[in-house]
Amino acid sequence: MLKIPEVAERLSIGLRTAYRLVAGGELRAVRVGSRGLRVADAELERFIAAGGAGALAAHTNGETDGR
Repeated sequence: MLKIPEVAERLSIGLRTAYRLVAGGELRAVRVGSRGLRVADAELERFIAAGGAGALAAHTNGETDGR
């Protein structure tokens, strides 16, 4: 299970974009505890295989990496 910052790093996107993908239901995550979110490795692979990584430009809207 990956934390959202790890997902953002693997996809080479900003942290806000990663959270938007989860909030929009494009990337499934599970809540761990009261504040934590985790994405399964298999879910990230599904997202990438489905072309999600190629469609990220529509979500970034000029967002800088923020790291």
